[in-house]
Amino acid sequence: IYLLGISQDITARKAAEKRMHISEERYHQIYENAIEGMYQTTPEGRYLSMNPAFFRMFGCDSREEMIAAVTDIGRQLYVNPADRELLKKLLTEKGEVKDFIAQVYRRDGSKFWISINAHVVKDQEGRILHYEGTNEDITPRVQAEEDLRRAEENYRTIFEGVQDGIFRSTPEGHFLMANPAMARMLGYDSPEELIAQVTDVARQLYVYPRDREKILRLIDQQGFVKGFEVQQRRKDGSIIWVSLTFQAVRDDQGNIRY
Repeated sequence: IYLLGISQDITARKAAEKRMHISEERYHQIYENAIEGMYQTTPEGRYLSMNPAFFRMFGCDSREEMIAAVTDIGRQLYVNPADRELLKKLLTEKGEVKDFIAQVYRRDGSKFWISINAHVVKDQEGRILHYEGTNEDITPRVQAEEDLRRAEENYRTIFEGVQDGIFRSTPEGHFLMANPAMARMLGYDSPEELIAQVTDVARQLYVYPRDREKILRLIDQQGFVKGFEVQQRRKDGSIIWVSLTFQAVRDDQGNIRY
């Protein structure tokens, strides 16, 4: 009696299996502990999987809760369901989407803004299996941008409507910007005309160009000038008295930019 068998060296296979197991374990740890929300969805609008950061972002206690509750992502989560349709269209056309901005609902009905990065996963025949990607809560960023837009709008309203002339000029004597009151004060039809025609402030506007030189020296020394009274020429050659207030804006090296 004897035994007949075959022996194979499977050390390489076992090493590969071990490496794969370690890789899968590392991916699982990254997936579960990631700060960004990670997910998989069907094109029809159901969630297949998600990490804790994702379901917490939407105010849910578990992935099971969210997967069960959300059966139509576009209608249930998107403030504007057309955004979901646009996202799907872009994914179909391009295969991936980066920084797609949308406003969505949390579980409690409150709204917030997200940035979506997503790509399409297909089978061997090229059919779409699902979408997967990440979501980031960018509500503070959107709010900051909105606050900036409002501040700029308020500044523009003041800049355009105030009765005092407001301007920005280079040390060399070129206007960079001016408001309508500044143009009117100097007899020009518009800020654009003033900026285009006055290319040397000291010689074209100042009755005494040395006044401009004195102002520049004071600005260089103390950073500002307040209530400096000079005579200036209007477009038609008539002379007016003006009270000037300047503030220097400098670059990183301390040079006056305007």
